[in-house]
Amino acid sequence: MPARVITPDNVIHALDPKTVTDSPARDDNNKTHGDGRTFRAPLPAIAPGSVVEEEEASKERAPFFGAGVVVRNYFGRLVPVQSSKLVLEAPDSMPLRYVLQMLPDMKAQKTEASGRVRIVFEQGPMDALDEVEDYLPKEIPGQPQVAFSTGASWQAVAELPEAFVNEWQYRFFPPLGFQQNRCPHG
Repeated sequence: MPARVITPDNVIHALDPKTVTDSPARDDNNKTHGDGRTFRAPLPAIAPGSVVEEEEASKERAPFFGAGVVVRNYFGRLVPVQSSKLVLEAPDSMPLRYVLQMLPDMKAQKTEASGRVRIVFEQGPMDALDEVEDYLPKEIPGQPQVAFSTGASWQAVAELPEAFVNEWQYRFFPPLGFQQNRCPHG
């Protein structure tokens, strides 16, 4: 998680990796469990007028799901943001689709070379965002974002979770008919 702070006097202060802590991610829903992690670190030399740069990187060698994945990259923060950049890079044989939501001025720059496709999204200054309303329907974006997919189609990716869950559910929990209402352990 590379990050740095550039103070108003143009001095660069890099984030010390030894200050990064890692803990299980919490969810408001106590009925689900996951292996998500939260990373936290104090930003060095933060002061009014400072610029904070942070980098998030992720690499996938082979798709976790054969039908592809959908990822959302959010833009903006609860504080003003001077600029943001998202770079997607993949083999040109991999379908790479995207949609911009609540980013009317953003333009994607796509290049192809040496069997790879690269799409760069750049966003200029953004005012501080308001808190996102809880429990919005999935089709209503709560904040500016680029959603992208590696699936052959959005429909193929959308259908994957249902098929995956149904296969898993019936493999490990076969239909029980009327026995579903019984509680064998008291």
